[in-house]
Amino acid sequence: MDNYNGHPMNWYKFLIYFALFASAVLNGLSAISYFTGGIYGSTSKDLVYRVFGNLKFVDIMMGVLLLAMAAFAIYVRMQLAGFKVSGPKMLYILYGASAVIQVIYTIIVYVTISKYGNPGELINLSTTFSSVAISIVMIVVNKIYFDKRKDLFVNP
Repeated sequence: MDNYNGHPMNWYKFLIYFALFASAVLNGLSAISYFTGGIYGSTSKDLVYRVFGNLKFVDIMMGVLLLAMAAFAIYVRMQLAGFKVSGPKMLYILYGASAVIQVIYTIIVYVTISKYGNPGELINLSTTFSSVAISIVMIVVNKIYFDKRKDLFVNP
């Protein structure tokens, strides 16, 4: 018997069995890196925080947001796995929130560092731009994918 009304569901299965779990793990590991200052490397974090004292607070807040994103990824996985009506929308929100958080963090760090010198030494803007671009592409691709399967996502 066809459980998916004739829809191929390989991408869906990849999302619920791997990608969203991997996202949660990677966000959790990234959070640890922000909490410990590991994003600056083991030898330079003390110097960075000595020069830019406000960054430690910003990094801790980023770590908290990444932990929230990790939990949200698991929540989204459960929504999708349960064929909840809100599942696909939660996935778009996950990608969008990821992009917004990255942009806000980059702006705050850029402004903080630019008061003292060249922010380009600590910030790679191309990483932010590519991360945002990937999030946008993922939203569009998943919107197309799940719109074709909306007859499956009917559970409240």
